[in-house]
Amino acid sequence: AEQATHISLSAEREPEERGERAGDDLVEGANRCVGGSMTIVAIRPPGKTGALAIRSASDPALIGRRIPAGPGLITRVLDTGVAELARPLDCEPEVANVLAQSGIAVLAAPIVADSKSWGVVLVVHRRGALFPHDDLSVLAQLGRNAAVALDHAALVVERRERARRESERRLRELESRVGPMLDSIKDYAMLVLDDEGVVAAWHLGAQHLFGHSREQITRQPGAALFDLGQDEFGAWLREATRNGLAEREGPCRRFDGDTF
Repeated sequence: AEQATHISLSAEREPEERGERAGDDLVEGANRCVGGSMTIVAIRPPGKTGALAIRSASDPALIGRRIPAGPGLITRVLDTGVAELARPLDCEPEVANVLAQSGIAVLAAPIVADSKSWGVVLVVHRRGALFPHDDLSVLAQLGRNAAVALDHAALVVERRERARRESERRLRELESRVGPMLDSIKDYAMLVLDDEGVVAAWHLGAQHLFGHSREQITRQPGAALFDLGQDEFGAWLREATRNGLAEREGPCRRFDGDTF
């Protein structure tokens, strides 16, 4: 029942939030379903190899501690993908003594899904687990759930990054074609915003009217240029996207703070 409740609560979140909270959710799920005196979740940072880093833990002081690969329980479980029951001192020296202070037995399960290993979750029992095989099975399932959450979040981030790179590629192509022409127009502020309202291209007319150099304003939010809050600016951009045009008359703000 505890495991089902934990899974259902986690599943209600958006994929990216589930990924961000995967470590904390795993600690909470292990505490609910397996018990123990200490739980730590060690994750390999995205795009990295080698050392794991403690992402979540019952003891916040442990968060951020690195665990290099070595001849210990954590590396073995990560490599084999098989949950194990062992002693705290069987773990890597970076955490062995700390875990030994919390108990005499440690359950370790991989955080793995679709053959991708994200890390390891460990639960320390002060006097040993009453039902070690059942607890290992539950902990392994919780690890798989966390891995799925991390997988989904990584896919969302990757998809967004691909879209951003494609958007930047299109903007570069546009700039290469029309940039010189737009730079020749000095009586009007010509600029390009991306889908988030960030300045992607800044031409000489905009520099003359607003006072920002290209280096100062590129990749900065455009809302302040029009003396608007982000919500109002976002609504204006959505209107332009929806209708193909959005007009507004109101103050604009120069680099020196003056308005026009």
